Amino acid sequence: MSQSEKIAVFGGGIAGLTAAYALTDPSLSTRYEVTVYQMGWRLGGKGASGRNRQQHDRIEEHGLHIWLGCYENAFRVMRTCYDECRSANLTPESPFQTVEDAFDPQDLITMMEPDGAGSWDPWSITMPSTDKFPGQQSQCISVAGAVRRLLELMDKLQQVPLDRMSPERLDQVRQVKERLNDSECQNCKQDYRAVLQSLESLQIDSKRSWIAEDQTPEQRRRAILIELAITLAKGVLRDVLLEGHTSFDVLDQHDFRGWLRQHGASRQACDSAPVRAAYEIVFGYHRGEDDKPSYAAGVATRFMLRWVLTYEGSLIYKMRAGMGDIIFSPLYLMLKNRGVEFKFFHRLDTMSLSSDKSHVASISVDRQVDLEVPQYDPLTWVKGVPCWPSEPMYQRDDGTRQIPLSQQQAIQALAEEHPGLEPLESAYSPWASQEKLQLRHGTDFDKVVLAVALGALPLHCQELIENSPNLRKMVLGMPTIGTQSFQLWMSEDRHGLGWQGDATILDSYLDSWADFSHLEAVESFPPQTVKSIAYFSRTLPEPVDPPPVGPNPAYPVDRTEWVKRSRRDEFLGGKTGMKPIWTDSYTAEGEFRWDRLVDLQSPDSVGKDRFDAQFWCANVNPTDRYIQSLAGTTQYRVGAGDSGFGNVVLAGDWIRTGLNVGCIESATNGGLMAARAICGHPVEISGEFDFCSRTSGCFMTLMAIFSPLLAWVRKLCRICCPPPPPAPLPTPSLPLYVERGGDQSFPAPFEFKTVDAFAFHLSAPASALQRLCDAHLNDPTGGRLSYVAPFSSVMMVFSNIARSRPSVPPASEYGWLPEKNFSIWIPLIAMESTSTGIPWPRAIVWYQPYIMVDQAWALTSGREVYGYPKALADVTIPGFGTDQTAFGVKTLAVEAADPAAEVRRLELLKIRPASGAALPAGQQFDKTQAADLVDDMKRKVLGDSETLNCNDGAFVLDVDTLLSLTDLTGVFLKQFRDAGMGNQACYQAIVEADAKPSFLGGSSLSDSYQVEGIDTITHPFLANFGWGSFPRDVANAWHVKFNFTMQAGREVWRA
Repeated sequence: MSQSEKIAVFGGGIAGLTAAYALTDPSLSTRYEVTVYQMGWRLGGKGASGRNRQQHDRIEEHGLHIWLGCYENAFRVMRTCYDECRSANLTPESPFQTVEDAFDPQDLITMMEPDGAGSWDPWSITMPSTDKFPGQQSQCISVAGAVRRLLELMDKLQQVPLDRMSPERLDQVRQVKERLNDSECQNCKQDYRAVLQSLESLQIDSKRSWIAEDQTPEQRRRAILIELAITLAKGVLRDVLLEGHTSFDVLDQHDFRGWLRQHGASRQACDSAPVRAAYEIVFGYHRGEDDKPSYAAGVATRFMLRWVLTYEGSLIYKMRAGMGDIIFSPLYLMLKNRGVEFKFFHRLDTMSLSSDKSHVASISVDRQVDLEVPQYDPLTWVKGVPCWPSEPMYQRDDGTRQIPLSQQQAIQALAEEHPGLEPLESAYSPWASQEKLQLRHGTDFDKVVLAVALGALPLHCQELIENSPNLRKMVLGMPTIGTQSFQLWMSEDRHGLGWQGDATILDSYLDSWADFSHLEAVESFPPQTVKSIAYFSRTLPEPVDPPPVGPNPAYPVDRTEWVKRSRRDEFLGGKTGMKPIWTDSYTAEGEFRWDRLVDLQSPDSVGKDRFDAQFWCANVNPTDRYIQSLAGTTQYRVGAGDSGFGNVVLAGDWIRTGLNVGCIESATNGGLMAARAICGHPVEISGEFDFCSRTSGCFMTLMAIFSPLLAWVRKLCRICCPPPPPAPLPTPSLPLYVERGGDQSFPAPFEFKTVDAFAFHLSAPASALQRLCDAHLNDPTGGRLSYVAPFSSVMMVFSNIARSRPSVPPASEYGWLPEKNFSIWIPLIAMESTSTGIPWPRAIVWYQPYIMVDQAWALTSGREVYGYPKALADVTIPGFGTDQTAFGVKTLAVEAADPAAEVRRLELLKIRPASGAALPAGQQFDKTQAADLVDDMKRKVLGDSETLNCNDGAFVLDVDTLLSLTDLTGVFLKQFRDAGMGNQACYQAIVEADAKPSFLGGSSLSDSYQVEGIDTITHPFLANFGWGSFPRDVANAWHVKFNFTMQAGREVWRA
C-alpha cells in the first residue's frame, strides 16, 4: 500500500477547509494525509465568530455575513457536511441536522434612496421564491441566455406609463429576444445585432426619458430597473457577444458605473440604489472612501446576473446561528471525523524555498501556547449547538484544563490592557510564541495549500513573492481593504423600533444593516430582555500613514476606539443615522433613545454609556482585510496551480475563481480548485466559467502547444488562392442504427472536461512516417487522397480526462466517465489536387496509429464512430494514480509467437524523468511566451530554416499564426473486418473529424525524459517509426490542461 501524501493547509477559512474537504473525499480513500495549521483557537478566517460566555453566549462576528441563493458550490459542500455529521452522530442534540435546518430563506431586501429633502426612503423588493434549495442542481445558461432573461425581466417590469415607452418598440424587443437562447445558434451575430438595434431604439429619443419627474415612486423605481436591464443587455451584446468573447473578463478594465454610462444609462440610473448596493456588497471603494467608488465591470455584471438570474429557493439565506456555529463547527467535526489533523495555536511565520527556488523546502511555525492535554478541544456547546468561544477554551466544558493557568492569565491581562486586541490573532500583538517549529519538505509535508488571506502573504511568503512573478503581481496589483462592524442587542422588536416591514437586509445606505433578531433563540439571554438584534457593516477608511505590521497593540486599539466613536456618535447618534428606518427610536429632538440598547452588565447605565455593552470591531489585521475587485485588477489574479512552485497551490477568494470577487462562493471555488490542482478532484466546479461558456477564440489550443510545425500549414493554406476543402461525400440513404440493450456505442459529438495531457516530442525519420501514412491512409484509396508526412516528429501523449460523455440525448443524460489514454500523434499535411494537377496543401491533420484507453465505452464509441484504432490498456500517469514516478502503458501484446503460451499484458512503453520527480516544475506561460516557446521548439526540431520543401514547393513559414488556430482535425482509417473473408474489409473509409479545444493552462516541463519500450509482433514501434532501438530521448515535453469537444466526423473517401 502506497504511503499517503502529506498536505499542509495554512489558513482555516472557507478556502482552506474546502480544500481539505475535497482532498479527503471518500472516493480518494487515504490518498492524502491532511493537516490544518491554525493561528489562535478558532477556524473561520474573516468568517470566524465567537460565543461570549460572559455575555449570555451572545454571538460576536467579524462582520455581516449572508449567503446568496446562487452559492451553488458552498451550499453543496455544506449539504455534504451536515449529512456526514448526522450520519456519524457528531451533533446529536443540535437543532440543525440538515443544511435546510441551518439556513433561513430571505426574500425581502431593502435599499435606501435619498428623498430629496435631506432624508432617505426605503425601497424594498420581494423576490419570488422557488421550491428548490441551492447546492443540488446548478443552472447552466449561456451569456446570450442571460441577456434573454434580462429582457424577460424587463418585460415583467412593464408597469410604467406607456407614454414613456413605445409599444411598437417593446413588441419589437419581445420578438427579437426569442432569438437568444442557451444553445448554439446558426447566425449568432446577426441575431445579436437585431436585438441590439431594437434595444437602442428604445433609448434613441431623449424625450422618452425612462426616469421622469411626474412618475410615482413605484413607477420610477420600475423604470430604473428596466433601464438597468436594457443597459446591461446592450453592453453584453456589444462588448462581449458581438466581439466573439464568452467571458465577462474583457470588461474588467472599466468601472461598472462608467461602463453603464458608456452604453447609454442615465446618471439617475447609475446613481440609483441598486447600483450603489452593487458597490457596497463588495466594498467597492478605493481606500474605503465613499467618494471613490470602483468596481470591475465584468465582475459586477457576472455577479449580478448570476445572483438575480440563477438563485435557487430564495435570493438570500441567513444563518440560524453564528457563522462559526453554522459553518465552521460542522466542517471541523466532519473533517476531524475523516482523519484531518488540526493544529491550533500554530501561527505561520515564514516559508523558505529550496536552493534552486523550485519548491518550498521548509516552513517556520510559531507554537503560541502550551497544552496540558494531548489534543485541544476548541468547541463549547450552547443549546446543543457546537460553537467557538470568543476566547480560547482554557478549560473544556467538563472542567478539564487545556492551557496552563499562567498563560491564560497572561493572555487575558494583555487583552484587558488593550481593548480591541486579540492577543493570539492580531498581527500587532506582542504575545511571544512558546516554541519555534521547523517543518521540512518530505518529512512533515509534501505539498502546501496556501490559504491565508492575500493581505498576509507579504508577512509570511516574502521569498516566494520575490521568486514568483505571479505572486508578486497579485500582491502588488490587487487591493485589500479593512472593514468595520458593530452589533446591537435591543429591548424592542423591529416594529417597536419603528420599522414596519418584515425582517430585511438593507444596503445602499451609510452602513449595511440586517435584522438578525432570529439569533436571540440560540443565545442565552434571560427571556424578554432581547427582542431584536441588528448587525451593521461597512468599509474602514484607510489611515493616511498606517504603521508597519508588528508588535504595536496601540494601532488596533486606536482603530477599534475610532469605530466605537464614529458608529455611536456619528451614525447612531447623528443627524440621519437610523432615523429613516427606526422611526420610533428617536426623540422629537432627533436624539437616539439609548435605553433601547440592552445592557445587563450595567442595567442602570444611561445615555451613550449603554453602547459600551454592545459589540464592535475594526478589522485591521492583514488576515481580516477584504479582497476588492476594483476596475483593472482582475488581470492580476492567477489560478490555484500558478504559484510558480512545484509543491504550493493557492486557495482563497483572491485567486482566479470564476467569480473573482470576495465572497463565500468565491472562496469555496478557490478551495476546490486548490484540491483539483493536487489530485484532479473535483473535476467540474459550478460557476468556474461564465455560465455555460467553456471556449474562447482568443485561447490557445492544445495542439498549438504540442508542435511548432502546425504554424507552417497555416501559411501553406493561404498561398495563391488555395482550393476549398473537399466537400464530404454524398451521404447515401442510411438505415437507422438499431439501439440494443448493453450497447456501449454512442453518437457524436462527445464532450471532454478537464483534460490533463502530457505530451512528449520525439524525432522520427520522415521517410518512416511516410511509409506508415501510405500504408494506413493513402494506399487504401488508390491514390485518390494524399497525406504527406514532411515532419520528422511524433508525439507520445498521456491524457487524464476527468469527465467524458456523449452530448446527444438520451446518452448525454446518462452521466459521465473518467478516462486515461495513451496515443501517438503524427502531424500530416492533407494535399489537394488543383486544376493544374499540382498538389497543394489543404489542411493539417493528425493521425494516431496507436491509441490505448482504460475503459470500454471510450473504446467502443471511438472505434465504431470515428475509426480510432483503440485498445484496452492500463495507463499510468503520475499525479493521477498510484505510480508517481513514471508514465506507462500496459496492454495485451505478443513479444514472440508461441502457440502454447498465454497472451499476457505487457508494459510496452514507459517514460521516466531523469530527476526521478513525478511532475517537474514547469514554466507557466501566456500567449506571448508561448510564441517564444514555439519558436524555440521549431529551432530544436527543424533547425533554423524558415522554409519547408514539400512536393518540390518552397513556402515561407509564419510562426505567429500558430496561436490563432482553434480547430484540430484528426484523420482516421475506419474499417470493419468481413465476416466471411477475414482478410478483407466489409466497410472501409477515410474519416476526418474536428476537435474544438479551449485551453485552461499549461507549462513546458523542464526535466529531461527518456522513453523505455519493447518491440513486439503486435506493436512494432521500432519499424513503424524508424527507430533502431530503445530507449529514445525526448526532445521536448509539455503539460497542458484543456476542455474539448470532438465533433461529428465526415467521410472524405469510402471504398
